[in-house]
Amino acid sequence: MRGPLSLLILFPYTDLMIDVKDIQSALEEYLSERDDLYIVAVDVRTGNLISITIDSDHDSISLDTITALSHYIEERFDRDVEDYELTVTSAGLTSPLRLPRQYRKYIGEPIIATLRNGGIEKGTLVASDEEGFEMEVIRMEKREGDKRRKGYPTPLHLTYDEVKSVVYDLKF
Repeated sequence: MRGPLSLLILFPYTDLMIDVKDIQSALEEYLSERDDLYIVAVDVRTGNLISITIDSDHDSISLDTITALSHYIEERFDRDVEDYELTVTSAGLTSPLRLPRQYRKYIGEPIIATLRNGGIEKGTLVASDEEGFEMEVIRMEKREGDKRRKGYPTPLHLTYDEVKSVVYDLKF
């Protein structure tokens, strides 16, 4: 007596992923109407886990804006064709600064720069451009006429390549 027949068909493993460039294009189209909003990061990880971070030149981004952007992306990428998980967030006060445009937003504010050489600098962000930024830090010095060392404001210019991360210095 024969047992039941079975047929095993092996398909090559293909990890289809939504292309980050397609997401970026859709975001740029959406944000073209909003000069104050911009893309900080777009990431598509294995399993189509899509993560989008946006920021604003102004103080904060409303929940309505985040929701509208999520719906816009969902309308353009059909889950029936390729399933995905979508997370849209705004860069918050505790998020590291990643783009020169973000640095401009924090001019005059206290920041903490963690350097690639292991050092940490705390000070006030004074200026930024496409290559780097300048902050004012306090250096302890004994200048002529001083009886002891005192803290003096000193400019410090750093390139973006020199820093591992820069964050807003939250003080409570």
